[in-house]
Amino acid sequence: MHNRKGTTRSWITALRNIWTYLSRYRLLLMLIFCLVVVSSALSLVGPYLIGFTIDHKLSGNDRSGLLGMIGILLAVYLSGTFSTVLQNVLMIGVAQKTVASIRSALFSHLLKLPISFYLRRQQGEVMSRLTNDIDNISQTLKQLIYSAMFQFVDLCRNAGADVLAESPADVNYANRCPAYVSRYEMDYDTYGKII
Repeated sequence: MHNRKGTTRSWITALRNIWTYLSRYRLLLMLIFCLVVVSSALSLVGPYLIGFTIDHKLSGNDRSGLLGMIGILLAVYLSGTFSTVLQNVLMIGVAQKTVASIRSALFSHLLKLPISFYLRRQQGEVMSRLTNDIDNISQTLKQLIYSAMFQFVDLCRNAGADVLAESPADVNYANRCPAYVSRYEMDYDTYGKII
């Protein structure tokens, strides 16, 4: 039977050990987090600007305003793409530098081990294990850190969108668009149809 408490401690210890290597790149991690926030914010601004353009610029014959909004939309989407690419490049760089530091520390540790340690192991066992473990750490760092940042920002963004959806603008949209049915305005008869 597994000891859950020991497993939890080993995970916490492993995360603490990895953080000692990651903490060297704290500023880069903060920059990556800021870029995640910018990407997320720009992904919200684009649809808002499209709605604004449809509501205000297409209703009249304001061609110069429409072209200006198209330019702004292009700038927003290009900025979002640039932010996403930059955060991916920086995250890969942080992960690779962290893995290089781990490899260097591991190699220093292996040099200090006595010969008897290597004599008890099969030929290639230590090298194979080190290679596989460090590759797994590398993949985890690339995916986990970025994913955790993005999930946190996405959670905040969705919470903000839920708060904004309950605003008076939502009610105005419901009054203008007959196809819109608010979740509070639905009534079902006994047969399950909307009345």
